[in-house]
Amino acid sequence: MAENDIYNNKMKYERFLGRLDVLADLRLYRQAIVPGPAPKYFCRNPANIRFFRKLANILAARDTSYPRRLKLMNTMKLICFATTRDLETCAREHINAIIAFAHERLPSPKSKTDFIRDVRFLWRQLLSE
Repeated sequence: MAENDIYNNKMKYERFLGRLDVLADLRLYRQAIVPGPAPKYFCRNPANIRFFRKLANILAARDTSYPRRLKLMNTMKLICFATTRDLETCAREHINAIIAFAHERLPSPKSKTDFIRDVRFLWRQLLSE
């Protein structure tokens, strides 16, 4: 079982999962229903929130560490911000547009290669069919 660390990543991850519905509706942040600043990236298509829950179940079954879970969830946020389409209907050209968007936002070559590796992992786990 994944354990909490000195940076309290378990609490951060649980807080993230508790606020999933807010990712699709930024008006809740503007109305100050949820404390804290509004996220930089959010889910432009509310139908894609189901993939965050599916990913949470997959990562719990794999017993992934909490820092890795947070990194993958943030990668999902960037993917969902980059496209307005449902992820199930994305074709190759849409995925290429998501990768191009991420290359504009991510500064270092290491973060770009990590993003590509994470996208491959996420696509295999969430959209394997």
